[in-house]
Amino acid sequence: MIDHESKEIQVNTIRYKLLVIEFTGIVNYETLKGTPAQLSSIFYEMEGILVLDIRKVINLNSEFVRAFTGILHVISERFARYFIITEDQKIYNWIMNYNQLRDVKPVMNFNEIGKSLELDSLI
Repeated sequence: MIDHESKEIQVNTIRYKLLVIEFTGIVNYETLKGTPAQLSSIFYEMEGILVLDIRKVINLNSEFVRAFTGILHVISERFARYFIITEDQKIYNWIMNYNQLRDVKPVMNFNEIGKSLELDSLI
């Protein structure tokens, strides 16, 4: 299942708008059917820094990775940089090591997003 919301995060004096898309339950090819169209609709209606939250996905395994990679390719066409929130170390490492996801920042929570945005503002 996919849910989305808009959040704001303040880093120093700058307020950032986040577009948070949360994936829950079992995520595989079957459950992601129609997701690219749904995401396109969300992206058209809302704006902000994209955050994909997969902390509530039940099946963080190879089936999930194969299905989720397809979604990431669709997302990468629209967003040069985005965040993925995961608490699973294997998924975190996969994101860090997958050569087509170089501009994706895996984080453990929203505080880490704030820290990353703060570092960006210093550059």
